[in-house]
Amino acid sequence: MHTERSERLPFDLRPQDVVLTLTATLCAAILLFDGRHVPGWGEATLAFVLVALMPWFFRAARARWPNEITRALATFIPPSMGPLLIYGNLDPLCDLLNPHLADARLAAVDLRLFGVHPGLWLERRLPPHIVDVLSLCYTSYYVWPVTIGVILFLGRERLEREFDRYILGYLLVMLISYVCYLLVPAIGPRFYLVDELGAPLHATWLGREIVGMFRGSPYFRDCFPSGHTGLTVFCLYSAWRLARRWFWVILLPCTGLIASTLVCRFHYAIDVICGPLTAVAAILIADALYQRMPSLELSRERLAMAFSRLAR
Repeated sequence: MHTERSERLPFDLRPQDVVLTLTATLCAAILLFDGRHVPGWGEATLAFVLVALMPWFFRAARARWPNEITRALATFIPPSMGPLLIYGNLDPLCDLLNPHLADARLAAVDLRLFGVHPGLWLERRLPPHIVDVLSLCYTSYYVWPVTIGVILFLGRERLEREFDRYILGYLLVMLISYVCYLLVPAIGPRFYLVDELGAPLHATWLGREIVGMFRGSPYFRDCFPSGHTGLTVFCLYSAWRLARRWFWVILLPCTGLIASTLVCRFHYAIDVICGPLTAVAAILIADALYQRMPSLELSRERLAMAFSRLAR
């Protein structure tokens, strides 16, 4: 029994765990205490509570049973599943906080800047097979952050020290994008400009089928800024800094991914222009948080000291 206890690790929350827990808790509190109870608020509140508890559960399992499996679960599950659950339950929050679409303003900005809708202009001038390739690139959105994460997770000691900062930056890109979706909700050219688009996507059956798959998204008001662009820029930055060889592998498909957000009718040009700003903000915030809060270690002794101070 003594040996088993000595092998346990301290329970520690990383900065990404704290950010995810606080964000999900705030989302649940808004829905729970507002009182207007928009459709879907109950299910969304439960989902947000689950996300808030997720880092605590997996970090506790990691501390109790320290091995490579619990390490991988604590590392990857909360920052990957958490944002997906938050994204899938943004509708009630948007209905509550800002239900008015901003598409007219975004489309007007494009026309003022370029005189045309750039995505439509490009699509009509590209061969259908090129549009097919770009639609394939669009589907790689989640592939690149996962591959970089795995490289860092399995890497040398220098890369392991950078891993938490990378995960925190990834999480911040996603969450900052979600905040913007609530502040500037928009459904994008594929829906708002349907009368001007006229014909189906200028692609073969393959490209149209791929783009059609995204009509089943759990949240459609996710246009401004382009989350695909922001996360892709963050991945390129991280790969250049930490996995230079992998940067050259992903450069071309990532460039195609960014182009596809316009050509495949998902985003306005202003969305793509502003997308990298989420990556810049995430990088700056992640660096600041990582320097000031590398981890939050919790133990019985520390908790007892904290409670004794509060009791005074």
